[in-house]
Amino acid sequence: MATDEKHVEYDGVLARVRTPQTPTGVTFIAPGALVQMDAPLIQAIQNACEEKGRIVVVADLGQTPLIVDDPSNVHGHFENNFRKVVDGYLEDYNDIGGQFELIGHSMGGAAALCVSDDFLLSSITVLDPMPVASEMLQGINCPVNVIISDVRSYRNPGKRMFNELSDYSDQHALHEVKTSKDMQSGHVFEGQEDEVAQIIREHSVPEYKPNDPDTSFDLGGPV
Repeated sequence: MATDEKHVEYDGVLARVRTPQTPTGVTFIAPGALVQMDAPLIQAIQNACEEKGRIVVVADLGQTPLIVDDPSNVHGHFENNFRKVVDGYLEDYNDIGGQFELIGHSMGGAAALCVSDDFLLSSITVLDPMPVASEMLQGINCPVNVIISDVRSYRNPGKRMFNELSDYSDQHALHEVKTSKDMQSGHVFEGQEDEVAQIIREHSVPEYKPNDPDTSFDLGGPV
């Protein structure tokens, strides 16, 4: 399937947009800190989404700074920059047809969860996500696919997040991937990218339905 690739900038944040000829929806990907758009994990996620016919928008968040003096909002710049990319893309298109998903890794996972309240989503997938406030989790009304590694400092919080989400709804899923326990390699699912891609490939979500049923949109071109 032929795919058009563009590199764009939304309010100062770079992104890569890949659009198939016949899109079935759109997926926005938020990489974690120091994880580049071309990292093996991000490429595997992108490929899995493309196989499902998605437009894939990858935000360039790898060099986004942390807010180190505010632990409760350490991911704040990731949230703001990811929102700029999602908003910027949606400003170029007047509606979303098919499925509308957010995928985030680590800090990007926290960002995906935090911006979710602004959009009517089909699903969210988070990989080793950084924690977010309980109020944020309680407000999520779409399925959340939680994928965790064997790195203890991410695995245990990831399980706690899934358990808390499950207290609010039974529509969520947890996947535990056997990785290295080493922080540097395990947290980016090194060597297990294919398993992550398969989880995403097989993840079935409800079709996104816009608020206005009379609004039609061709995902293949700008407004």
